[in-house]
Amino acid sequence: MKKLLLLGAKGSAKKVLEILAGHDGWAEIALLDNYPDADELYSRKIIGKCDDVEQYRQDFSHAFVCMAGCTTRRHFLQKIAAAGFEIPNIIHPMTYISPSAKLGRGVYVDAFAAIQSDSVIGDGCIINTGAVIEHDNVLGECVTVTPHATTAGNVSIGGCSFLGIGSCVINALHIGECVIVAAGAVVIADLPDNVMAAGCPAKIKKEIQEIKFKKNQVL
Repeated sequence: MKKLLLLGAKGSAKKVLEILAGHDGWAEIALLDNYPDADELYSRKIIGKCDDVEQYRQDFSHAFVCMAGCTTRRHFLQKIAAAGFEIPNIIHPMTYISPSAKLGRGVYVDAFAAIQSDSVIGDGCIINTGAVIEHDNVLGECVTVTPHATTAGNVSIGGCSFLGIGSCVINALHIGECVIVAAGAVVIADLPDNVMAAGCPAKIKKEIQEIKFKKNQVL
């Protein structure tokens, strides 16, 4: 029997549970959260802490990370992989994914998003509501593409980078690892690792050592 454990019980978990409500393939679904707000979410029990996920391996066959923070998501994705969980993708039925696109494990794709021809989406990526990933893109692991962000063709984005709401990236650019692109920014030149860029056109505003999110941030 397939039993699914969700790590995180905030906003992204709500969306995952709503998608899964239309599927009857799971014998059981439960959640873990280090800072729970209640004992359950949408009638699914919160049974423990994310930090203790390994101890649930005997009872659950699959696990999925429902966390907005890129580096936090990568940390727990590595934990569940090392523990031997199977890691599904969660895909909203109202999306378009090209038959030639390739998705890793633990990918979330939300409603009205599009992933076009020959794009490669790394493990643990989030492609949020209405986001567009054009043809021949390559996204590293745990990239977050927020609502209505858009990349043109032949864009590459390093792991744990974050494209803010409504941002866009013109064709044939490279964005480094652990980059924050602010909401509404228009990226017209390559960006190196560990920077935050904002504006139209986007300019580097500061260097950062690590993308950090508040513990309760939701998608």
